Amino acid sequence: MIKRLKNPVLILIYLLVLLGGISIFFMLSVEFREAKLLLENNRQLMRNTIVKTLTSNISDKLTKYPISSTSIDSNWNKLPLTFMANHKGQWIFPKRFYGEQTNSISTLWKYYELERKPDNEANDELKTESASNSKKLELKSISNESKLRIEALRKVKLALNANDQPMIAQQVENYFSLVENYQLPVLEEIISSLSFLQLEKNARWNNELIQLITFHGSSQITPLVDYIFKHNDRLSNKDVELSISKIQIILENSNIDTSWFNQSSRELWTPNLVLNINSLKDYSIIQNKWISVRASEDLMLFLPFSTDAELEAVENTLKSQGILDNNDSLAISNIINDGVIKTVAELSFDIQRDTWRKQAEQQNHFFMIKMALTLTFIISLFIVVAFISYKNKKKAEFIDLRENFINLVSHELKTPLASIRIMIETLQKRYDKNLSIKNYPDKIISEVDRLWLMVDNLLSLNQIKSGKLELNIDKVNLSSLIERVYEKLCEHQSSKLVFKNSIPKDCFSFVDPLLFELVIINLFSNSIKYCDKSEVKVEISYISQKNTLIFLDNACGIRQADWNRVFDDFYRDTSTNSKQGTGVGLSLCRQIMKVHQGTITIKDSNENGTSWAIELPGIDKSKKDTELER
Repeated sequence: MIKRLKNPVLILIYLLVLLGGISIFFMLSVEFREAKLLLENNRQLMRNTIVKTLTSNISDKLTKYPISSTSIDSNWNKLPLTFMANHKGQWIFPKRFYGEQTNSISTLWKYYELERKPDNEANDELKTESASNSKKLELKSISNESKLRIEALRKVKLALNANDQPMIAQQVENYFSLVENYQLPVLEEIISSLSFLQLEKNARWNNELIQLITFHGSSQITPLVDYIFKHNDRLSNKDVELSISKIQIILENSNIDTSWFNQSSRELWTPNLVLNINSLKDYSIIQNKWISVRASEDLMLFLPFSTDAELEAVENTLKSQGILDNNDSLAISNIINDGVIKTVAELSFDIQRDTWRKQAEQQNHFFMIKMALTLTFIISLFIVVAFISYKNKKKAEFIDLRENFINLVSHELKTPLASIRIMIETLQKRYDKNLSIKNYPDKIISEVDRLWLMVDNLLSLNQIKSGKLELNIDKVNLSSLIERVYEKLCEHQSSKLVFKNSIPKDCFSFVDPLLFELVIINLFSNSIKYCDKSEVKVEISYISQKNTLIFLDNACGIRQADWNRVFDDFYRDTSTNSKQGTGVGLSLCRQIMKVHQGTITIKDSNENGTSWAIELPGIDKSKKDTELER
């Protein structure tokens, strides 16, 4: 592979294929990233739509609430208590208790107990009680207006007890005239109103009057709820609690709904939210209960808000508009109650859409398929280029081998012919002079045999390669065939050949005798040709369990890396000292064994020799008898 990469043209082709692959990968990545970006843009557009819809819903909700401190103050008892408002840093709704936290109850309550004796008698009686100095001081400091109010209440009570209707109407009118013209402190006004409502034990006051004094008020009367909820900064918590308790009893006795009053009373004691109003942003979500809306520079409104409910409303709106499908869903993905106040614009939404999920899956699927196809294409290109390079290399090697073979055959043919010519000319001269011919005839025969073997190998290999060879299968005694080859070689062999035949005499095989003989001749010829010892040794044995002949010689040996290559066409081992041979013999041996459905391989090889394994095609070990003879 490294040698092949030394080819500049091949390197250029590989680089072009690699650059092409990188370009395709880059384009696919860009396409995938753009598809992801498009999907993300769709998500962002959907998020913006959700935020706009959510903001629009909040704006619609804002129309149900007053957007000025004046309107809030004038309509405070009609607003839901889930709504809050802060004006100039002060909480103006819901109403909170801003008075004194104390466990003592004002003595004014005792002073307004109408069963007590009036005026100086009441004062003398109170002085004898075990009251504190502050309480005594408070009773002494009762104003004339208070005394007039208490006296008016006594007269109303007397009229009620006498059941004198004209007198009742007159005294009630007198009482309300005092209320209109003489304003008492807040606590006294509360006690005075409660005392008036409690005068009638038989519930003769109609509900309209009770609700007027308690909730609604008039141009002449300030309602109790205004005193308790709006003007409680100079009251004690115990006085307020007692006032609320008395109002609840009055309302319940008159079968008037107390739900709003009870809820408002509970809100009195709820601590205000600790917020930096000035730094609070518009549409900020507080504790997942309220959302801030800045109505003006000084006024911040807090509308009731629930992310789950609001998001469900947004989801239903978008589904009704066809923006979302019925199976789609919305959720908040970032935590609201994490200690950080987030605005609507800062919310992150988990938008579950089947359309997007399928698009994402398809994008990933197609991207992986395209990447796999591209990678397969690039690998295929590399394989094709490598295969073409390999085929070209093999073709070049084959051409080189063929050219070397032609040169070699030319040399191999000329050498024996030249030797034969010289020896014949020498024989002619010695014959003319009546000299001894020595061993020249044997040498001529040996050269002719070598030339004959070369030509026979070439012709046989060509026939096998072209598919024109026809086998003449016959039952052959292997031991006899090999003995015959050995004797033929020994007739004109100058080298000393030591041969040992260990094949059983009764070993037979069905082969083409001429072709199989050619296999044995070539193995003998190679053993002689490549032997670097003083004598050539060959031993042939038979392994019956494997139907295999073992041909063992003492030639110079073959490197293990070349054990398969020596059977290639025209291959010659250049590491040996022998210059003889065409590189056809062993290739012919393998082809002959292949057409016989057998094999020939190297079992072992070293400097002491080579062991060849010839797997035979169906050997019959039975003794030769007349039934098997032709």
